[in-house]
Amino acid sequence: MTFDAFYAASVHRVTSQVHAQSQDDPLSDHAIREAYARAYQQWYEVSTYPDPEAWVLQAATDAYERRRAETGSTGLPSGPSASADSGTWPGIYRPRDAADTMDPEATIAPARPASTQPWRPGAGAASAAPQALFGPDSADGPQGGPPPLADTAQVQGGGLAWGGGRAAGRRPGFGAQAPLRRGKSSRGFVVAIVAVVVIAIATVGYVAFGRGLSSNSAGQNPGTGVNGGQGSQMLPAGGTGSRTAVPWQVVGPGWTLAELSTAPPASNGSSGAGGQAIFYLVDPLGGKYRMHTWPGSAAPTLLSWSGDKMNALYATKSGYGLLHLPTGTATQLALPPDVVPAGFTRPDGENVLAVREHGNRFQLQRYDLNGTFQATLGNLPRSQTAPAWQACGMLCGALNSPDGISDVWGVSGEEMRLVSNARGLLRKLPVPDSGKPPSCSPISWWDAHTILATCAVFGQPDPNSQRLWLVPDSGDSPRALSAPSGNASGAGFDLGAWQAGSGVYITQTTARQCAGAASGPGGLDVARLSPDESQVPLTIAGTTNNHNSIVAAVGSKLLVLAQVSCPGSSTLLWYEPSSGATTMLLKSRSDQAGVIVAVPYGAGPTAMSVG
Repeated sequence: MTFDAFYAASVHRVTSQVHAQSQDDPLSDHAIREAYARAYQQWYEVSTYPDPEAWVLQAATDAYERRRAETGSTGLPSGPSASADSGTWPGIYRPRDAADTMDPEATIAPARPASTQPWRPGAGAASAAPQALFGPDSADGPQGGPPPLADTAQVQGGGLAWGGGRAAGRRPGFGAQAPLRRGKSSRGFVVAIVAVVVIAIATVGYVAFGRGLSSNSAGQNPGTGVNGGQGSQMLPAGGTGSRTAVPWQVVGPGWTLAELSTAPPASNGSSGAGGQAIFYLVDPLGGKYRMHTWPGSAAPTLLSWSGDKMNALYATKSGYGLLHLPTGTATQLALPPDVVPAGFTRPDGENVLAVREHGNRFQLQRYDLNGTFQATLGNLPRSQTAPAWQACGMLCGALNSPDGISDVWGVSGEEMRLVSNARGLLRKLPVPDSGKPPSCSPISWWDAHTILATCAVFGQPDPNSQRLWLVPDSGDSPRALSAPSGNASGAGFDLGAWQAGSGVYITQTTARQCAGAASGPGGLDVARLSPDESQVPLTIAGTTNNHNSIVAAVGSKLLVLAQVSCPGSSTLLWYEPSSGATTMLLKSRSDQAGVIVAVPYGAGPTAMSVG
């Protein structure tokens, strides 16, 4: 990739991330210019790094910290300064084009043959494939240009761990320019030339004023720490800190956003009345950072965590809200009453993917973080017997793709659909023997282009049977991951799957409960999936083994939301399947409900303690 293309694709994310970290300190713009100037100087080497954007982000962070020290700044400003040069590079941006009209049910790309490689962002600016296949915008990218480069993804079983990202609600950059076109307009060419000229000027100035390359400039990591000495390291294991102590630069795989209830536990794993609801950010060693506290009477339910780490989506009795994690600011997400959010868009979480129940149809839609409608992406029929989307459980699902370019969704009685964020059906995703009519819904992304889905099973003695499948988003043949499971009583259903080390592990419904709980299914079990599709239940030491569910897989370990005492106290822990060892992360007292929701860093599904 040329430097010009790298700059255009990354400047939006880097600018927004540094502005989020510095709370819009005007010094951050100068630091960003300096970082790109350094990258331009040594592009022959930086371009070979696995993640050049992360290098630039770190260089900008270090430059910002140095500039703060040089100016004698003792703290971050509370907001943008009147002197902020927001109108200069890299804050220049191209306004969004007016939304066009498109039938969301129109197929805009045929299924690719197995031999055709899917287009990837950054595959070449001159290629017409991005526009032809996916239309003008990704879920997080500006409309009117091709999708920006996706963040680096680290695949961990059923989820994706994303690094970098831009802060939601920040200024748009011009990193998503449309491909250069001959003819009517030369605007893109002018912008590209301006960018190169500005970078060259910044480089000359940087060298002329004696700010030569630091000793670590040849490596991939130009420095350490986001906030200098404060909040640059994780807390010791078991330590507790405030949100200001979060080392945002190292938040990644193994981190969890969790909701803990101090209310008395109920026998089914939920919390009783009273107490408090506390959102904690939990690091892989067990340090916990208090993000926000609600009284029990106003306790929300945590739903999702944005890919840029900055925002949490939650539900309340009256609607939905957003919590900005670095500041602890909670705001209402004003969605229409017939709209149910499915989670943040990816890779960064600048918008919300949602489903509207409209007459005899479900509509997949996208809203910004102010609740402003953006587009209807697709439609699915809704039968008279279909449950409401909010209460359909594993019978329905909607997920934005890891790169933010497309969405997959499905509902009971319909095949899954892959749709474009530019609006339009890309293709149906048929699964063999998935009921009559075919019935599949997505659970999570197994990897960047494979969907973990649960589908009905045709021809089984129990018509309620479901089966886990791995379904390529290319339309290629899917592969069964598990044997048919589940029955009319509600027990035995496979709710999700994760890959840890060389093993595949699942969470499955059971009928086990604490004494006093209502009869019937409500428990959860963790099991290992054998190559022959049989399942081996796992006993996790220190837990009741009545209600254990996998949150994420990192390396060879499983992050588990586990019930540790009856009538229903739950905690967050690491479990090593090979040795059976456990490590407590977020403990709970026996007289408290404890951890009731856990959302892993990345794209994994949300785990809840309620059966």
